[in-house]
Amino acid sequence: MPLAVKTYVLPSFRDFTGVFAQVGDTYEVRMLDLGRSDGGLIEVLGELGVGERYVAANLFFGTGIPAAILLFNKGKTHGDVLFIDASRDYADAKNQNVLTDAHLNKIVATYDAFQPVDKYAYRATAQEIADND
Repeated sequence: MPLAVKTYVLPSFRDFTGVFAQVGDTYEVRMLDLGRSDGGLIEVLGELGVGERYVAANLFFGTGIPAAILLFNKGKTHGDVLFIDASRDYADAKNQNVLTDAHLNKIVATYDAFQPVDKYAYRATAQEIADND
């Protein structure tokens, strides 16, 4: 295998396996083209090169540190920001909480609609953010 990664470091997004790959000072989601797996390692056929840095899944295993996911859309036509509090959207698992497909679908649908949802999502203007700095 020319490039292989441990299977447990690859997060699953809705209907594909991907990785947050570092691009300069930021990260981007890349859908991976995967090949053979021996159970512990999986071959990466495309979208990630040897030596490229990426963020692995389960970074905060065993800690109480909450994580935030920030999505930036340079192509949007307004200056508003959508804050989604999905902190109650998880399923209890043996060693770690998990996001189910239903949770991910709810987050994505909320983001796609880009509208406020009572006690879940708030659409703030750039002025509101500046006023609360």
